Amino acid sequence: MACELTKGRFEPCKEFIGGVKKFWLLPIVSGKPLTISKSKKEIEDITTDGNGVTFYEYLTNKGNGIEETANVSSDNGTVFYTISGTLTLRGLDADMQEEIDRIARANVALFVMTNDNKIFVYGINGGLDIAPKGSTGTAKGDLQGYTLAVSGEDVESAYTCGVSNDGRPDLTTKPTFITGGN
Repeated sequence: MACELTKGRFEPCKEFIGGVKKFWLLPIVSGKPLTISKSKKEIEDITTDGNGVTFYEYLTNKGNGIEETANVSSDNGTVFYTISGTLTLRGLDADMQEEIDRIARANVALFVMTNDNKIFVYGINGGLDIAPKGSTGTAKGDLQGYTLAVSGEDVESAYTCGVSNDGRPDLTTKPTFITGGN
């Protein structure tokens, strides 16, 4: 990556909306490397063994977000990115508890759709850790559900991904989507 700056930036219009409304987990499985096609900072396709990948889709509610911080060392000449954030899933039940156990053990890339319908991709180069916490709540208005603490490091900043007509990641090789209804 070149060190030269290539352009400035005007102040954009006030058209952005923070927060995450939907996310997808993409398992990164040892022995089944992902082949990623990208143009600049946009992912155009992801395959494994020449086939489309499988995403696990989760709808979420308010108060969710992911942050990315550049870690720069002028002494060492290094740059890497730390990814952190929380995603909340409402409701506790036996089926989801079993899936939460799997999520905690998995190495995943995270695709998030923001409230203004943009998709950002985190952990695509090495995966992320997700540490779930289940809560029954204390008061009647408290969360009964799961808070997923997302953490990881990547050598590159987040990518973007196009959005298909059905509001999912738009990739050349059509992926499979597993939702709560599957």
